[in-house]
Amino acid sequence: MQKWSKWIGVVALSFFCLPAWSNTLNQDLQHKLEHFRRAYAVPGVVMSVSLPNEAVPRDFTSGVDRLPNGTAVNTNHLFQIGSISKSFTAALMLKLEANGLVHLSDRVGDYLPQYPKWRNITIRQLLDHTSGIYDYTHDPKLNHVKNPYYRNTSWSLAQLANLAYKHRLQFQPGHSWRYSNTNYILAGMIIEAITQRSMAQNIQDYILDPKLYGLTATHYVSGAYPTAVLSRMAHGYYQYGGQDETYVNLSWAGSAGAIVSNSHDLVKWARALFHGKVLPPKQLNEMETVASRKNGRTLPEYSHEKGYGLGIGRKYIPGLGYIWSHPGGTTGYSALFIWAERSDVVIAITASSHSVNINKINGFGTQVLRDVVKHQSEWRG
Repeated sequence: MQKWSKWIGVVALSFFCLPAWSNTLNQDLQHKLEHFRRAYAVPGVVMSVSLPNEAVPRDFTSGVDRLPNGTAVNTNHLFQIGSISKSFTAALMLKLEANGLVHLSDRVGDYLPQYPKWRNITIRQLLDHTSGIYDYTHDPKLNHVKNPYYRNTSWSLAQLANLAYKHRLQFQPGHSWRYSNTNYILAGMIIEAITQRSMAQNIQDYILDPKLYGLTATHYVSGAYPTAVLSRMAHGYYQYGGQDETYVNLSWAGSAGAIVSNSHDLVKWARALFHGKVLPPKQLNEMETVASRKNGRTLPEYSHEKGYGLGIGRKYIPGLGYIWSHPGGTTGYSALFIWAERSDVVIAITASSHSVNINKINGFGTQVLRDVVKHQSEWRG
């Protein structure tokens, strides 16, 4: 889901201030958000910043919910979050492991014998992208921008996996690292095989039920939008003023990226996940065991090399410490969540444009985190 123009138009914007004594930080972050939106021609952006000693996140908004004459975007709007969905799928698999229903060393062939070429690939290798399996989103049929016929196509997980199966492995499983959305489509199929229930039902029962983690604005969309979800969507665009991608049937993203949410729920999700409320210690440790993005080898706990765990990424930034995060992008949206281990700051960003690629949104998230940490003498009291 990582397919993510300059616009200086007049837009509506709003700014939610919390304590008066923290106006300096709030003003700095609002200014950064404005610059980010204008620099990358994003119609609307919403950002939430959660500080460890504040019960309610600070919200920052810029832009409009649709073009050309939308209203000001706000924290109630929903956005496609793309590959951030992988943290949900990985957590769901680990919940099943905690319940004794599966093990990360189990192999694809144990559950999906219809793919003999992939039979010896382990579930862990799927979840940390060391499988070598081709990324189905590179197939021409998944290019909704150039091939409008597929915009309304409803895809099953099996159909998406079959697009990748006709391609050879990119490398011998376990011997390198390459990001592939197919890995998480297969993970979803394995979850369905284990539970004999749909991915949508599993993720609803195990994660999205508001009684569990308070997620009230997060939805797994396995096809066309339900009316209640569509009515809250900020419209997403491939480019500013270009094709409206809001209505594309989201089944093309499946268990690799078919979740819509907002910045408030992403903050809740990150805090619940990294504070140990979602998974038992053993499974959280497995999730945070990272593979090198250079060669796929397991990295030491305190390595400063960039790595990828199970549905989450880790990097070390001098002065900020270890950062756990995941970006997401679809043909009309971009998103990011960050949890800074040292400062316990959570940042969630949702944007209604494909034009913000992974490096741009990661870079912006890091700028915001630096600004928050720079002002910590204010918010820590």
